[in-house]
Amino acid sequence: MSLNRLLLLGIWLLVTVSCGTRLKMDVQQAGEIPLSTDAYVLVLEKNGATTPPSKVIASLEIGPSKKGCDYLSVISEAKQTARQLGGNFLWLTRQEEAKNGCLYLEAQVFQVPDLAPWTGKIYWDRKRPLKPDDFWADPPLSFTANALTYSGFFVELEKDLSSDLPRLLTYTFFDPAKSWMLAEDRSNKALLAHEQVHFDLSEWVRRDLQKALNRLNPRREDFMDQINITFDQHLLRLDSLQKAYDQETRHGLDPVEQAKWAQKVAKALEYE
Repeated sequence: MSLNRLLLLGIWLLVTVSCGTRLKMDVQQAGEIPLSTDAYVLVLEKNGATTPPSKVIASLEIGPSKKGCDYLSVISEAKQTARQLGGNFLWLTRQEEAKNGCLYLEAQVFQVPDLAPWTGKIYWDRKRPLKPDDFWADPPLSFTANALTYSGFFVELEKDLSSDLPRLLTYTFFDPAKSWMLAEDRSNKALLAHEQVHFDLSEWVRRDLQKALNRLNPRREDFMDQINITFDQHLLRLDSLQKAYDQETRHGLDPVEQAKWAQKVAKALEYE
């Protein structure tokens, strides 16, 4: 069983500022291979309540120069630099804004195998299937299934530094704090496999959403409206798929239909 929510994150209006970015980088240790240019990068501001990872890949300084040094430009360059270094975690240690609106940023880059301790979310990765311990929530007092997977997708906005145009990136998440599994079923491999397909369905539709967003024209005045319309269309499609999956497999109790759905979804995901 799956529950999906709309999380449209990180959407800012682009502001043209008469300044730009310059980058200083101090690489302190070799990271893993560079991440893809669209890999998820967590951005957190330094605060007393949160502790960053222990091993720093690099320290970054990004400051004003000639043009494009608004927040979106600076943070986009920081995230792309982190990806090139194999990092998926940006820890913002200092931010200063000049009178002309230009942002100066200092940050540390980390690479962590699991972002859940900082985000409370698990991001879809074919190499990281769900585990029984990922279901943290208590079951409700009344229920019609033995588990619930709370998954979906969200959109973040970056800036394409070569074209100065918006760059839309989508990610699939699983929320452990809102997902539950009955205690007596935590060793039930068939049930866990059923819940994994719920998560995989979110990723399947997320990929179609990304393709649809890529076709939008960022120069249109209604660009932001088109983003929301496209997002809503795919969210409705996902909800319909999730319901059909549960109905046809009887929440995973029909092994024949469960196998058909698992094969269909696996085939859809294997080409990317």
